[in-house]
Amino acid sequence: MRSGIRRFTLLEVVIALTIFAVGIGIAFGVSAAARMRTMKGRQLLEESHMLAQAVEYYLLDYDAEELPEDVFPYPEYHANVSYSDPDPESLPDRADGELGMWKLRVMRVELFNSKEESCGFLEMERIMPAGK
Repeated sequence: MRSGIRRFTLLEVVIALTIFAVGIGIAFGVSAAARMRTMKGRQLLEESHMLAQAVEYYLLDYDAEELPEDVFPYPEYHANVSYSDPDPESLPDRADGELGMWKLRVMRVELFNSKEESCGFLEMERIMPAGK
């Protein structure tokens, strides 16, 4: 005589395990994608910090051509600085970009990685001695 207990068939167990495995696979995929986004975000934050460090140094020392290692301790990155004259149309009508012995210049600092790929840049206007 059969009791009232119903058991699962092999097919039902296989289908349940398949659904469970698909769910686990999706969860691991989402987790891996989140980890990659987190790592990319951290790298961008670190590069932004390096760029800000380079800009601060060049703002303080406009004669510097390279960053000292004690100020910029990142051997796999380097920053380049260049200066140019501002666009005359961006200045007010009566301004010419010079004031006595001082001149308005556009400073561009660009950060490069070890593969010489640009990681970002920052441009800002600054007042410098006219001969620089």
